[in-house]
Amino acid sequence: MKVDIENRLLNKLNVANVNIKRVALKPGDNDKYNLFSDPDSLKETDPRTNWFRQQGYGNVGYELDALDPVTLENLTVEAIDSELDLDRFNEQVRLYNSELDKLGLLKQEATDRLLTAL
Repeated sequence: MKVDIENRLLNKLNVANVNIKRVALKPGDNDKYNLFSDPDSLKETDPRTNWFRQQGYGNVGYELDALDPVTLENLTVEAIDSELDLDRFNEQVRLYNSELDKLGLLKQEATDRLLTAL
């Protein structure tokens, strides 16, 4: 479904060059998490069904909400943490806050000068 997501991002939101990474409902997750399977989940009228089968995912699909919410949250946080450079991110937050402080001082100084001039 990665291709479908990329196409939707591009065609509906005009967003390109996005790296889509599957973090949940990967092959083997159905056994690992003992997910409920619905034999009617793959619809023959859905054009993605053939692609799904060709990728080796089988004849049964799973909805993302088949995962326990806590498990889904943990998988998502782990995936983000693995991609995020927290040191660099925190440095940017510090820089942002420092700039906000400077702007606050400039605003106060400008206000004081205006009030003095009146």
